Order: sequence, then C-alpha cells, then structure tokens
Amino acid sequence: MIVSHKHKFIFVKNRKVAGTSMEVALAKICGPDDILSSDVPERGRIGRDDVLEAHARNYEGTFNPLNEILLDMRPAAVARVIRDRLQRHRYYSHMRAASIKARIGAEIWDSYYTFCFERNPWDKMVSFYFWYNRLNDAPVDLNTFVCGKMAGRTVDQKYPTDWDRYTLQNRVIVDDVFDFSDLSGNLATALGRAGVAPEVIASVELPRAKTHTRAENPEKLSAASDAVVRRIFAHEIKHFDYTPPEGLLG
Repeated sequence: MIVSHKHKFIFVKNRKVAGTSMEVALAKICGPDDILSSDVPERGRIGRDDVLEAHARNYEGTFNPLNEILLDMRPAAVARVIRDRLQRHRYYSHMRAASIKARIGAEIWDSYYTFCFERNPWDKMVSFYFWYNRLNDAPVDLNTFVCGKMAGRTVDQKYPTDWDRYTLQNRVIVDDVFDFSDLSGNLATALGRAGVAPEVIASVELPRAKTHTRAENPEKLSAASDAVVRRIFAHEIKHFDYTPPEGLLG
C-alpha cells in the first residue's frame, strides 16, 4: 500500500497481482513524506521475509476508528476496524481502500489518483494455491484445496477475493482497476494518469519480488472447483466479464 504525496497517487494492494513487486518498484520514485507500508501488518511483529522493510516509511501510528465504522457498519467490517485499531499499524499491506480513505482523509483521497490491479479469478485461485502451500512439503491437491476452503473464517480470508478491498457497498471506489495481464504497461498508464513525468515513469522497473511460490501446474480445475470460483468471485466475474483461461478447466 502506497500513498505518494510527491506524485499524488494512492496504490491499493490486492493479492496475487505482483503487488509487492510494484511496491518495490514504486518505492524508488517516492519521497520521504510518502507512506509505504511494510509487509507485516501487526504492530510488534517482525516478518521472516519482509522484502518491503527497507522501503517502508510513515506507516506506523494509530487512528480514530469512528469515521471508518460509520462508513460500513456490517458486523464483520466493524470487527475488522477494531482489530486494526488494537493490533495493526495505521497503514498496512493489503488494507482496504475504504480504510485508507478514512485514515488519510477524504480531501486527500478525492484529490489523488487511486488505482489497483485485479486478476482473472481462475488464474488467481491457482496462484493462491501455490502461495498458500509454499512451505508445505505435502500439500493437498489443487481441487481438494479449492473445494475445502470454506471451513472457518471469512470468505476473503480463505480465498483471494479482493472485491471488498477496492469497493464499498459493492461500488468501486478507486479511479482505475487495471488488469494483471499487462502489468508493466498498465502500471505506466496508471502513473501517467497520476501526472508522473514521463522520464520518471521510464525509470520504474518491475522486479520479481516473490516468484518462488508457483510451479508449473499439472492439474486442472474440476467442475466443482469451477463452481466454487464462480461463487466466490461472482462480483469480479460480472463486473469485469472474466471467463476461464484456456486450458485451466478439465
């Protein structure tokens, strides 16, 4: 998550869209007063593999939860805000756009360019499977994983749906949601729309910060897994007109 006062943009970080790589790349053009979150949301905890630690700045502190609670009074949303107030930094990786707006203030949010990236849900689910099992020497197979994920916790904790991360009451609240399939091109477009100078945009190079988690996938998503993806990602599929990538269903 980045709030760049220098360039007047806000980057909302979704999951499984190379968000960490984009943060590392964008950190190099950010100023000393910009807000760059670490990869560890909880206060007092040190991440084992926090690749953002060297770039993180101005993300610590607390906040008044009242305005945020009034934005969304659903029990799960209120519980999330209370958890953030008690346990997490003021700004953290993968926080919701509505929370960023409440904490940074509507005046800044409304005057800055806001954007995020989204990914085809079927491909995203497969990527999430490999990330989730990256340290597991004997993971369950892909379809068992997908079909068995509903037990316990909230849907967005158990599946990589980010719909609530860039929407409020099912309305997209960022200026642009770019497709993951053209990462470099769309990032350059986003920076251009933010008003970043062309020579600065040209200096942004995307590293590959977390590429060790996904192997070539020999499995295909079953009909049951396809049904799960369609149910969990129903909003994204409808809004962006996503269809299954060729060869991923079997």
